[in-house]
Amino acid sequence: MTTLLRLLLVLILAMRCAPGLADSASLLAQVQTISNMRYQFAVDKNAEIRATSDNRAFSIWWQPSNTITPKGVIVTLHGHQSYATDEFYLWQPYAEKYGYAILALQWWFGSGDATSDYYTPMDMYPLLAEQLKSKGITPGTVLLEGYSRGSANSYAVAAFDAVAAQRYFGMVLSVSGQMASGYPPNQEIIAGKFGSKPYTGVQWVLYCGEKDADPIVCPAMKGSRDWVAAYGATVALFIDDATGDHGGFMLNSVNVESALAAYENMLSSRGSTSGAPVCTLSASPSSITTGTSATLTATCNPAASSYVWTGGTCAGISVSSCTASPTTTTTYTVTGVNTGGTSQAVSVTVTVTANATSYTVPGTLGNDVFVLTAGNFYYGGGGNDTYIISPNTLGGSVTAKIIDTEGDNLIQLVDGMTVTASTFYTDAAQLMLSNGAKVQILGASKFKFQLGANAPAGDTAAVLTYTDFVTSLGASLTSGALPGAGTANYVVPTGFTQATAPVATVAGNASTVPGTLGGDVLVPSGGNNYLGGGGSDTYIISPYTLSGAVTAKIIDTEGTNVIQLVGGLTIASSSFFNNAVQFVLSNGATVQILGASSFGYQLGANAPAGQTASSQSYAQFAVTLGTSVPTGTSAVSGSANYVVQSSTSGTTTTAGDIRMMFTITGRTKALGDPKCAYPNTTYPNQGYYCSLVETIRSAISSDGINFYLEESEWFTHGDMADPAWGVGSDGVWRLVAGTTSVQGVRDGWLRYTESETCPNFPGSGSKGTPSDLYFREATANGGVLSGGVPSIADADGEARAYFGMADGIGMATIAGGQLQPYAKNPVLRLSDVGYSGLAAISDPAVVQRSDGSYVMYFKGLAPPDSDPDPRDHMLFRATSVDGINNWVADSKPLVMGASVPGVTRDRAGKVWVYFLYFGADWSPNPTDPKHIERPYVIWENPDGSVSSPQAVVFFPAQHEVDPQYPLSFYNDPDPVLNPASGEKGYCPAKTVVPRP
Repeated sequence: MTTLLRLLLVLILAMRCAPGLADSASLLAQVQTISNMRYQFAVDKNAEIRATSDNRAFSIWWQPSNTITPKGVIVTLHGHQSYATDEFYLWQPYAEKYGYAILALQWWFGSGDATSDYYTPMDMYPLLAEQLKSKGITPGTVLLEGYSRGSANSYAVAAFDAVAAQRYFGMVLSVSGQMASGYPPNQEIIAGKFGSKPYTGVQWVLYCGEKDADPIVCPAMKGSRDWVAAYGATVALFIDDATGDHGGFMLNSVNVESALAAYENMLSSRGSTSGAPVCTLSASPSSITTGTSATLTATCNPAASSYVWTGGTCAGISVSSCTASPTTTTTYTVTGVNTGGTSQAVSVTVTVTANATSYTVPGTLGNDVFVLTAGNFYYGGGGNDTYIISPNTLGGSVTAKIIDTEGDNLIQLVDGMTVTASTFYTDAAQLMLSNGAKVQILGASKFKFQLGANAPAGDTAAVLTYTDFVTSLGASLTSGALPGAGTANYVVPTGFTQATAPVATVAGNASTVPGTLGGDVLVPSGGNNYLGGGGSDTYIISPYTLSGAVTAKIIDTEGTNVIQLVGGLTIASSSFFNNAVQFVLSNGATVQILGASSFGYQLGANAPAGQTASSQSYAQFAVTLGTSVPTGTSAVSGSANYVVQSSTSGTTTTAGDIRMMFTITGRTKALGDPKCAYPNTTYPNQGYYCSLVETIRSAISSDGINFYLEESEWFTHGDMADPAWGVGSDGVWRLVAGTTSVQGVRDGWLRYTESETCPNFPGSGSKGTPSDLYFREATANGGVLSGGVPSIADADGEARAYFGMADGIGMATIAGGQLQPYAKNPVLRLSDVGYSGLAAISDPAVVQRSDGSYVMYFKGLAPPDSDPDPRDHMLFRATSVDGINNWVADSKPLVMGASVPGVTRDRAGKVWVYFLYFGADWSPNPTDPKHIERPYVIWENPDGSVSSPQAVVFFPAQHEVDPQYPLSFYNDPDPVLNPASGEKGYCPAKTVVPRP
């Protein structure tokens, strides 16, 4: 007997004599009597047998070497009225073989069979975590095994571990014990106490024996498999032993070896020598004034190899520190990542206080754009000026004053901002923002106003007089000295209306536009010299504010300054010098940045809109534009016609994430073409078009914007309209589509098919070939389900189809290859949308958000007239808790001229919405080259607002692929998040089509 064991036994004997501490000792004595052989086995193996800290039970710890931390640990929970010695006896040979430690907990108190005669998961997890911590075990490297009753408790024990500071369990092995939904700890999981996906990052192995005396165990274990997967687990292995019984797992070494092989793979993939990091985040200083900066530093142990940041301009960076210059109080969050896993997110808030000093910000004789950032006096000059009020740039206890008595001037309030209180006089107004800042407008009756507009973004809105503006905010002007009060907490409408191209600026005498000593936001709008002041300044380059044959020069040698290039901006040409850059916009305007190496560059950002992007250095910016900074005096050129993509605020997708399906409708140029199947009578004024067999192609994207066409078609069909696909959490790819009548009218019935391996839906030829698609009978009971323009959604593992109906949006569940319509369709009625003038709603696209709620994007249609025009289509949004009941629709459209939306959610939780956009550059004339169906995208911001529409870019472009039918590509965009390698439903990207 070892000295350690002797000491432990002495402690146990002493505890037997101590009042109130006899339970652990008595229970151990009981084990020695009833299970002496297995107890002695533990003693002979030099196991450490110790009382639990509450002296109610005991545990057994064994490891191969007392001087080396084991590479893995098997934690065992015994079964009904059993002992820890039983599990130790069965597992120890395998642990010794593979070099793992064992921790076996005695969690039955030795008598009785009530719940109170056992530890609860809440009680036993701290005991396990305490001992694992004392042994220095790396988080994420432990296998939790439960047998029978122990298995039934393993689900809740794993949930407690998931929310603990140290997530020890990298894998759970549940043997012959299902998840009981009526068990209170499991009910807490279902209720969301541990989060919507508590098992994220945990792998699971489950076992059942078909010869189990209880015939429901195997079906119940399969249900448990699906349940843990729905709550975030990755099911690594399900062992369905055809000859095994309730205890058959350990009786068949093949079962054990299979489970341990999965465990070894988990350890190898995570790197067992480096567990998931535990991180802290600090800000120095934690409180700053506007225009100054704070340094944020993440510290992780074990060390992290990369970092994921959210919040402000730090979003998207992958290093451990970030320098931030927020203009309003901002919270930053970071998680650390290494081979052992991902840390819990940690946050820090940087408080921004206003500068006490007020400055005068003058305008020029031209048309200026002022972005309010501090308690300054903003004096317009001689031109037609625009003033942008945004809580993203103006915050704190400051009062900004606007005064402009010359020109035709405009005040814009950005989308979604909240005006907490407003006061209106005959010729003056005061607005209080939700962040405490105030704006005073003097001479207010001389201004025009726009609610929900942002000039740099190209987002416009109806122009209101002062009287209309006051009325819109719920007040009325009085003739006396007493002011009128507007509606409290007024929210500016959210939506996007594309602005027309600005009138080109005429070159004139250059003015000097100085900055202040604070942090300014300057928007070049003419051929001026923009000189920053003493703070950290932001310069926004936009084709909607700078145009014509002018050259804007930016010079700023103080502070930490940033150049923001808005999404959609096209740089026709660029020239990079050693410390200066010049680029020419597609509208002819030129921007010169002197001292370029001292600036940061944010592509797709827009400060007033709250759109951020990670900052690039000058060298990185040059590489982005296809070149590198020269060392000599000669300039080098960047890529021609570079299009700036809109920012996703740091939450980009993983390579190959989004796969978009689209149809090739094969329209020809004249009736009578031999390829024409039948004329398209949907739009009579376009009668020379005709519809052909629809062919499905796809494109793959790593950023949600740039899509690369995949080689070869997926399938074709001659009677299919508006197909939509999706892949569920079960790995099954599904396709639902409408039908076309002989005249091409898309109001028939729905058809459905599915495939378990990629979108290789069965065809009339061999499966997986791009032949004419074969649809099985899709609807329940062999009936016909009327509907059109459908979509596929995965709702916590339940496959659903949403579709347009005569009086709204319908839903059907999908099971056994059939659509079962919801008994109370439609789930969203036309009357539920509080927008006057709608004739119909259709084209639903539904996805579950990361918080578990559901969002639907759908099309609204104006009443038809003699010449239907897709520019009359509108994109709306609705939300629901469960995706079926109580849908709440926005009262106003998000985008005008939008049709057939498709939606998906990326791995970071961002919702992407793709649609056909018929904006200002679309022509209704079929002979016009601008008469083209072009996909655009918007995405949801964290605050629920949506981005501005951004053109989706395809490589190759459609005219490069099929010059004969240039209008036929990229219709009906329908995106899906492509499962990653190793996930169910993974479908590798095809070869990308080379550009001609």
